[in-house]
Amino acid sequence: MTRKLKTVAAVSVLGSLLGCALVSPVSPLDSKQGRQAVVVASLPSNAPSADTLYLMARAAHGQGQLEVAAQLYADVLQIAPRHLGALNAAAVIYAQKGRTDEALQWFKHAIEIAPGTAHLHNNAGYALLRAGRLAEAERELKLAQQLDPANPHTLQNLELWAEAKSRAAQASGRDDSVRQSIAEDSSGPRLVAVGPNVYELQARSSAQSAPQLANSAAAAAAPIRPAAITPVVNPLRGVRIEVSNGVGITNMARRVSLRLAPAGVITARLSNARPYRQMKTEIQYAAGQDLPAQALQARLPLAARAVASDRLQAGVQLRLVLGHDLAGKTMAAWPDSDGELSAGGANRGGWLWG
Repeated sequence: MTRKLKTVAAVSVLGSLLGCALVSPVSPLDSKQGRQAVVVASLPSNAPSADTLYLMARAAHGQGQLEVAAQLYADVLQIAPRHLGALNAAAVIYAQKGRTDEALQWFKHAIEIAPGTAHLHNNAGYALLRAGRLAEAERELKLAQQLDPANPHTLQNLELWAEAKSRAAQASGRDDSVRQSIAEDSSGPRLVAVGPNVYELQARSSAQSAPQLANSAAAAAAPIRPAAITPVVNPLRGVRIEVSNGVGITNMARRVSLRLAPAGVITARLSNARPYRQMKTEIQYAAGQDLPAQALQARLPLAARAVASDRLQAGVQLRLVLGHDLAGKTMAAWPDSDGELSAGGANRGGWLWG
């Protein structure tokens, strides 16, 4: 009982995202006192499982509904306080809100639970990169690369870091140039036109030129800000799908649902397609849902056939029937990442999900 109360303390931090009053005034990740017992309301006995709540949270997160996602992640952590996916995602939400220090506390807490987890260091580094803290970002991203050398998102984040460092160096050079210009030109004479084809040397007015030079210096010294997240029009947002396991591998449908959740896909139903003889993955879509079906095809790591169907369950717009072609190496090679939340919305770099 004591262990449960200690670990469940992490949930109270998410209340600040939603404007809720915290049970304890101390952030549970800030100090040892924060790790002491905190009394929280328990979920009802018929509440959804942690995995179900996590699926719902990822869908809300992918749609940009950060407050809803934060509450759902808190619910997950109330049931499973050491749930790495929820801890990582809660940290990402803090980072997306510009609260980098708090995000880093959550990443640190998750890393304490699972030391040497590459995607946690990647995300901490990306949060620091977005905040312009380049030296700290370099350390975290290079550690993530050491732990998972071939991860493409980490390599892309390192490219983003190198570009930001280059821009910072250029800005610093412009700032030095402006200061040099002030030193050289503030006291010297200047050539001024006093009539048609008539020029004379006049003393430079420091009062007149200083504001212009100051503005130029301020512009050159302006901090480099990470690229804003550009919203992406996504035909899959809000689409309710059924994921049907035609392979027979345990939890296959749930794993695929987790891969699709960041795209805003709402998994309305998980089912089994017995006798598990589906050889090719297939997308069945209701009338008028051909565009979401095409978008789902693009999301899959293989070429899946899309066919119209009038036999879908009520409230379901697409049914994804998983085939044996998606099992094994194909599934393993499907990255569990959230390109929708990457900088610029271009699926370059960004957050990683374990």
